[in-house]
Amino acid sequence: PLSLVRDHRAKEILTAQGITVRSFNADLLYEPWDVNDAQGRPFTTFDTFWERCLSMPFDPEAPLLPPKRIISGDVSRCPSVTLVFEDESEKGSNALLARAWSPGWSNADRALTTFINGPLIEYSMNRRKADSATTSFLSPHLHFGEVSVRKVFHLVRIKQVLWANEGNKAGEESVNLFIKSIGLREYSRYLSFNHPYTHERPLLGHLKFFPWVVDEGYFKAWRQGRTGYPLVDAGMRELWAAGWLHDRIRVVVASFFVKVLQLPWRWGMKYFWDTLLDADLESDALGWQYITGTLPDCREFDRIDNPQ
Repeated sequence: PLSLVRDHRAKEILTAQGITVRSFNADLLYEPWDVNDAQGRPFTTFDTFWERCLSMPFDPEAPLLPPKRIISGDVSRCPSVTLVFEDESEKGSNALLARAWSPGWSNADRALTTFINGPLIEYSMNRRKADSATTSFLSPHLHFGEVSVRKVFHLVRIKQVLWANEGNKAGEESVNLFIKSIGLREYSRYLSFNHPYTHERPLLGHLKFFPWVVDEGYFKAWRQGRTGYPLVDAGMRELWAAGWLHDRIRVVVASFFVKVLQLPWRWGMKYFWDTLLDADLESDALGWQYITGTLPDCREFDRIDNPQ
């Protein structure tokens, strides 16, 4: 919703200058207003939403070919106050990130190709393993628009057809599960569009005033990886060093945060926003509310994972 307001304002300003403005869906498979139930109402659970997406009468649009030439602007004409440069306080953390990540569209394409031709075929078996490169590592590239979610979707579907023709059931299942993970990203934006407050308060209204423990000491120990629980602490140190966590480790550290320390989930979501390279308001809000137990189709509120 915030991005829609921003885009609308930009259109107004440009239109007032006599510039013709058109916008295109580049972040989603389907626009949120296109996916509703038979009565035209938005879905409230992921399963019903995703079932509808998979049965839509039209496939997600295929990505366009890249333009042969892009006319770049003159950066020297930009006011210095609008340009953001690295300052001394950021050099240390940026050096760590540079060791773990290679940004840009060409590196995004390389990561996608590597995943499709490698780990994807065994994704159904290995996706929960956090000790090796079993996932796509595409989330930062998707977040910064370096690769289109529609391109990812169509390329993995092509691979699925090839495996289906070969009778490779494991490959087909892996693609279904990977596309489902894309669906969760899609659903996070769908929820935020229909419920713009998801990053601020729970969807289950009766949990709005849950008595969370407001303890800065607990919060600091969790951030610094000094809780005394090795898996939690290793995850938090990796987050600081690499700006990324495997999905299963995100579940572990988030569950420990809200179920063991009983700290407000919004604190944890804000820290993820500050430290994750793929920090994503919609996806993080969905993840934290799911772990906390404040969504209609989430985990049981009293479920506690063993962090050992």
